[in-house]
Amino acid sequence: MKRHMDDLDMRKAFVQEPAACHAALMNAARSVEEGKPVKRVSWKAVLIAAMILIVTMAAGVAASNLLGWSDFFSQYYDTHVPETAQRMMEAEGNQHTYTLGPVRFTTQELFCDGHIALASTAISMADGSDALLCAEPFDPIGAMGENGEQTAQRLGVAPETTWADAAKQLNRPLYLVRAILEIPAELDGGGAMESILWNEDGSAVYFNMPQLHHTATGEKISAQLFLRVAEFDVETGEAKEALTAREPLDLYPEAPIEEYTYEIDDVVVDGYTLREVKAELSGAGLYLFMTFVAPEGTTLDEAHQRGIPECVDMDGNPFPIGISLSSGISSDAESLPEVVYTQMISVDAIPEQMLLRIPDTTADDTGYRQLVLAR
Repeated sequence: MKRHMDDLDMRKAFVQEPAACHAALMNAARSVEEGKPVKRVSWKAVLIAAMILIVTMAAGVAASNLLGWSDFFSQYYDTHVPETAQRMMEAEGNQHTYTLGPVRFTTQELFCDGHIALASTAISMADGSDALLCAEPFDPIGAMGENGEQTAQRLGVAPETTWADAAKQLNRPLYLVRAILEIPAELDGGGAMESILWNEDGSAVYFNMPQLHHTATGEKISAQLFLRVAEFDVETGEAKEALTAREPLDLYPEAPIEEYTYEIDDVVVDGYTLREVKAELSGAGLYLFMTFVAPEGTTLDEAHQRGIPECVDMDGNPFPIGISLSSGISSDAESLPEVVYTQMISVDAIPEQMLLRIPDTTADDTGYRQLVLAR
């Protein structure tokens, strides 16, 4: 099924500016061609307060500890990477090291479940020197919330200082870096997210998550890791000629752990007939596929304009947002009148019961029709 990424639901990720952050994820680059660089996503979310460690543990926390996807999702989205996915991400064999010019890249986490692929790549200077690493030279160092502010403090500059200005002030080389997981075109789901954070030792971690077609599940994917390094000339304000490489990188999509289809009677809401709700438990969380039959003559644009059905717990509370950070329509115009809405939540098991809320223009009190889904 084709996944339409213009329906990403970022409301739970950015409470104050949902529209802007919704658009940010959509504008992320999926494929990169040298000579036509694609601007990375500028995530505007502010990191939550760093986890407080008790004094007896503080000595065991090394400055060289590297950030990973678990830190990224917990700090930015108040959600978690399920333990199953975390183990798969960190499995031996996922670490691959490449050197491009003076910079070393090491994939520290890899994961794929057929819907999404994730890679976190640690980036450092191969000779251990103290050059600065960033993706965009004119971004303020403090733009990445608490992580950026802490990085600026460590460097001894104001958070609003750009990386280019910091390199000039500190008389240190500046390198622009990227590490992008490229999926074969026939499996490309049409959207991706990328971001960068900095470790206490000055190294960087590049995060990248492309969306895939569901049909990728269970197959080896011959992907590539696109690497880019360009030294930035602080005197001219321009980057020197970039070094690039595309390194082969095989991904092995994890098969679903469990699947279940909730039994329901046909329910008609605003002319849309609910036929099926299927749950697919992945190591990364739970995908929910809600199949409706739209009224005759409905266009895909009209289906997109409807609110997205949402599953919540039995107390009416939202589930933690899934690490795909997306929800919306996963079918295309050729599938009409069938319309499949998707939602991902971060749970470790298929719920025995949950509530399905379907937008309903005739429901004046709540704005939705609510159904109980039970196994």
